[in-house]
Amino acid sequence: MATTKAIVNSSGQTPHTSSVGSAVRAAGPLAANSLGRGSKSFHTPVGEAPLLPVTLFMIGAYIAWFGIHYFKSDVAWPSDPVKSLLTGKGLPAATKTGEQATNTALDAAFTTAAPSTTSAPIGTQSTAYSGTTAAPVGTTFNHAQLETLWVSSGGSQGTANRAAAQAQAESGGNSTATSGNPDGGTNVGLWQLDTPGGKGAGHTIEQLKDPTTNAQVAIMGSSNGTDWSAWATAYGNPPAYLKFMA
Repeated sequence: MATTKAIVNSSGQTPHTSSVGSAVRAAGPLAANSLGRGSKSFHTPVGEAPLLPVTLFMIGAYIAWFGIHYFKSDVAWPSDPVKSLLTGKGLPAATKTGEQATNTALDAAFTTAAPSTTSAPIGTQSTAYSGTTAAPVGTTFNHAQLETLWVSSGGSQGTANRAAAQAQAESGGNSTATSGNPDGGTNVGLWQLDTPGGKGAGHTIEQLKDPTTNAQVAIMGSSNGTDWSAWATAYGNPPAYLKFMA
């Protein structure tokens, strides 16, 4: 028959069971660590946290922030913001020098200078007419200025290019140009309006030499630039106006 031996202390007495349990519980964490089953941790306000997983999480969060904040910027390395902070320079700005330079070049390429409002001397090429003032009589207009005159006189923007080409074919852009018409009348001005019997009927030669008046009559006579059948330069093979189209 088996026998049970009591554990006695140095004084010959059996130790209390609760004392033994307390000693085992106190030694538990130390024993676990010494056996390699524990892990390093640090204290947080909500309790103990494992050091390695938290460290990896923080590194991953930083890299994600860096990738978003400095995307396509001049800051190339994740260590750059850290170095900047450690040297007291603060976080580097997320500048995009290459992209900004490209945008600046594109803006410059598509930006046009504002036209001047100074009138050119009578009889000279006008590079200043912008439609904000009355077109001077005797001015020779280029294609862009004829388009502006057409629109400012009430014409459609959609027919301005064709109207300008028609005027260049008819008068070379000379607002005081005149020529004889087979019906015995006189073709006058930018769009060579025939008076007294054609598209310029009801207007004098001097009135039709005024660029704005000429444009307004041409707008009405061509159904706002959609019907040029009364103009000889609308015909031909190819039509004379075609080479002036922008």
